[in-house]
Amino acid sequence: MENDKKKSFGEFITQRRKALGLTQREFADKLFVTDSAVSKWERGMSFPDITLIRDICEILGVSEHELLTASEDVEARSAEKLAAKYRRYARSFKLAQYILYGGAALICLICDAADGGGFGWSLVVLASLITAASLTLLPALVPERMGGVSAALGLMASVTLLFGVICAVYGYDWFAPAALGTLFGLWLLTGPYIVRRLPLPEALRHRKASLYFALALLLLLALLGVCCLREGGGWFLTAALGVLLGLAVVLLPFVMRQLPLPRELNRHRALVWLGVVTLLLAALIPAAGARYLWTEAYPLMLVAMAWPWALLLCIRYLPGFWQFKAAASCAVTALWIWLAPWGVQLIIEANGWVATNTYDPLRPYGVDFSDWASAPTLGGNIAVTVMLALTLAAAALLALGVRRQIKTPRSQ
Repeated sequence: MENDKKKSFGEFITQRRKALGLTQREFADKLFVTDSAVSKWERGMSFPDITLIRDICEILGVSEHELLTASEDVEARSAEKLAAKYRRYARSFKLAQYILYGGAALICLICDAADGGGFGWSLVVLASLITAASLTLLPALVPERMGGVSAALGLMASVTLLFGVICAVYGYDWFAPAALGTLFGLWLLTGPYIVRRLPLPEALRHRKASLYFALALLLLLALLGVCCLREGGGWFLTAALGVLLGLAVVLLPFVMRQLPLPRELNRHRALVWLGVVTLLLAALIPAAGARYLWTEAYPLMLVAMAWPWALLLCIRYLPGFWQFKAAASCAVTALWIWLAPWGVQLIIEANGWVATNTYDPLRPYGVDFSDWASAPTLGGNIAVTVMLALTLAAAALLALGVRRQIKTPRSQ
């Protein structure tokens, strides 16, 4: 086995040496060894010293892997050729873009200057060329992994520059809303990709979703502020609170999982979430210009928010088996469906308003199971049916919970 390796090794050296037109003596002189040593290698009588491997590879034009395996690495050589071809193509591609963009910019600047009125439309063309180059040339100038990030960030910056140049050249005043609106849209599309690729600090590395949503929110609020200033209106606070309320309802539970909350608050994330939503709603009501704030608006808000708060307390904080929590949730929902319209009516009447349809808690929603044809009766029948179904479900779940509670000590 050893002799076969020496023989194949010697044949490989002989083949490569002859392919390069070298004699044994010339090959030996380059390695500073005797020609008899080379002859022993080629006849399979011995291996060269390990310190000569690198020099042999350099002279014969082979890799260390090819020399040690005594065979040509066709795949590696093909990959090297393709890599070299790609590098030549990349250089040609970048050179062509330099010539194309530079030539177009130079021609436009010369033509614009020849008119005698200074630089005007040529600056717009130049900014447009920069926008195009941010998508085609910029990714080729940065490391491959950051090509997409550079294209996205470059597009944002170049489009902002283009809007600024157009407004400066032609005297328009829509730069701020156009730039912020474009940045907001581009961030919504490319932000997830950008935050995944950017080398973020350790504190933000595991909070990429929070960073994405925070920047999107800042851009949206800035856009609303600019639009409000342009129109001379005072609706910014209302719009901002409405946006914050909507985002808090949908996204705050996911964002809170990535925030470094104290241990006491981390155990009560649902309570914190609903508390923030309630506070934002309470702030939005006066910002929207609601009348009778303390006598009507806030009491109506309390009636509406009583149901989610009761559900949270039942699901999260009620002790016992899940059957008890589900039973309490069904009972609370049925109770709210029954009494909420009555509470709304009492609040309205306390403020001097007269309700067109009086709500009777003893006959909720004007229920009439003998009449399912008219629209008002049909809606009331459905509401009462749902309420009764929830009550029956609560009773069944409560019975299951009691049964489990009785059996649990016996099984232990």
